[in-house]
Amino acid sequence: MVSGQLPFKGEVEAAVTYAILNAEPEPLTALRSGIPIELDRVITKALAKAPDERYQHVEEMLVDLRALRKEQESGGDRPVPAPAVLSRGSRAG
Repeated sequence: MVSGQLPFKGEVEAAVTYAILNAEPEPLTALRSGIPIELDRVITKALAKAPDERYQHVEEMLVDLRALRKEQESGGDRPVPAPAVLSRGSRAG
């Protein structure tokens, strides 16, 4: 949603499945300008191949997203691009 693109692409379902299992998605900061590096880190962690490198509970991700939102609201150096994934009206906060 943040980049406007799917993280894994392929002409057929088998190619997409292969990409999900074996390929690393392109960094968000390479796909769209203005994305905070910390948001890129959160999403990269959520997409990690190794289960022990991913968030173990959604609450852990929520903590990181709330910290990012707080940083942005207090004058972080880069705004969160549209769609505002961390908007006040979101379910996350």
